[in-house]
Amino acid sequence: MLYNVTKKSFLARKPLKATGFGGRLRGLMFRSSFPAGCDALFLYPCRAIHTYFLRFPIDILLLDDSMQIISAFRALEPGKIGPLVAGVTGVMELPAGVIDSSGTSDGDQLTFIQG
Repeated sequence: MLYNVTKKSFLARKPLKATGFGGRLRGLMFRSSFPAGCDALFLYPCRAIHTYFLRFPIDILLLDDSMQIISAFRALEPGKIGPLVAGVTGVMELPAGVIDSSGTSDGDQLTFIQG
């Protein structure tokens, strides 16, 4: 599970970690939604993303090595290039609306917990 330590809230119950080249390369491209049984995608290592070939908007969290949020971007539409921000080592992709509904913001600390 993906937990926001700062806000004491869950962002995802079943995040998928894409740490291999193929998983990071494919990401959410060509899908109509998140993969079955998955409600977030963690790309690591990863400095930036694009939403070419996505079919739906996503929220993205740009994270440092400690999983602290450097920048949060809401409802990034398909066909866009995500920002390149210094210090980013991982990217969390979430369904659009999760950032706002959870109150997540820049500087929040995230962690993975077993559940």
